[in-house]
Amino acid sequence: MGTLARDDLVLLKQSQQRLDAFDAHLRQEHHQAIKADRQPVFRKLSITDKGDKETYYSSCQTHRIHNFGKHRLVINHRQADLSDAATYFISNQLKWQARGITRIRRHR
Repeated sequence: MGTLARDDLVLLKQSQQRLDAFDAHLRQEHHQAIKADRQPVFRKLSITDKGDKETYYSSCQTHRIHNFGKHRLVINHRQADLSDAATYFISNQLKWQARGITRIRRHR
């Protein structure tokens, strides 16, 4: 379990891309999906801790990450319009979902 920087690289089928550029691509797909009444790329999730509720808009997929190999990548935004800076978490537990990875990572 770890946190990545926006300039870390995700390895795609045909190329590699910085996480911030990959996030920008996913945000664009997300907005297009909403306009077309399709499933959004980022899904709303809430985590409650000590009575406080935190809301995130998360994308969670398995990807190859440069220098780490195959990991579960979670991209979280706090704003519904995805206009804020993202946080990037990875986990080698490939079946885990965004809620669990986010909940555990924020405690470390």
